[in-house]
Amino acid sequence: MLFRTRFFALSLLLLAPSCLLRSNTVTDRFVGEFKCSRDRVTVERPDKNRPDFYRATGCNRRASYQCSGDYGEFCERIGQPETINPEGGALPAIPTPDSSSSGPSTPPQPPKDGPVAGPAAP
Repeated sequence: MLFRTRFFALSLLLLAPSCLLRSNTVTDRFVGEFKCSRDRVTVERPDKNRPDFYRATGCNRRASYQCSGDYGEFCERIGQPETINPEGGALPAIPTPDSSSSGPSTPPQPPKDGPVAGPAAP
């Protein structure tokens, strides 16, 4: 019985570093790819049936990674990263001088009475 307990404790000690190393590797990759500080990055394992699949979130971005290697030292991003919430919402439309009227824009028309004389020159 003592042998089984020690074997179990030893196996836990050997498995724990790989989980920690994979999490650190994912964090390092995310920091390098998105220029986000380490303290703003969180790493999770969303699918417990896939121990090599990780999701990192930080600085308004989210990306998925798959790790391989004995200790999870090789991690690569899967798919395209996501923007979680655009900061400040959608970009506001920039008004143009012609957009003040609700109808279609038309070029300015000269007055029907004839050209308007400019101010007299001094």
